[in-house]
Amino acid sequence: PVPFIPRPGRGAFEADPDCLWTLKPNTKVEHSTTPAEGGEPKKFWVEISSQGIRDREFGPKEPGEFRIALVGDSLAMGWGLAVEKAPPRALERALRARGLDREVSVINMGVAGFGPWQERHFFLKRGLPLEPDLVVLELYPENDVHNTLTRVGKYLQCYDKGWEDIVVY
Repeated sequence: PVPFIPRPGRGAFEADPDCLWTLKPNTKVEHSTTPAEGGEPKKFWVEISSQGIRDREFGPKEPGEFRIALVGDSLAMGWGLAVEKAPPRALERALRARGLDREVSVINMGVAGFGPWQERHFFLKRGLPLEPDLVVLELYPENDVHNTLTRVGKYLQCYDKGWEDIVVY
């Protein structure tokens, strides 16, 4: 399959001076996955709240509420999935099923195509105001390590860029 490349100004994305692109608030668009050879595209909806996240609206934190921000790329965002099946909602359901003594909310802070440096900017702008008690960073080593090292212009001696050349996208 071809890697997903967000296009600012199209669909659920808009240009951003810090992150190159970001989620466009108050957007609901239908996207489709790029199929593997011979496969059929899968259509799904991406709805972005007024807070600029692929999640429900969050009001002020309730007394006793414990908020978790799940930060990451398309995996955290649940690209290709209905929002109810995305990892943040699955984690929230699993935690609530444990019968915890407090309300738990998991905030979807995933953005397709982001690397860690972009996720940081996105979290500071859109996640921090939602007052999370815990931040979970989802990393996908196949592209996140390279993304970050490229951004800072430094490679460690132990890092071999060549392994990425053998990965089939």
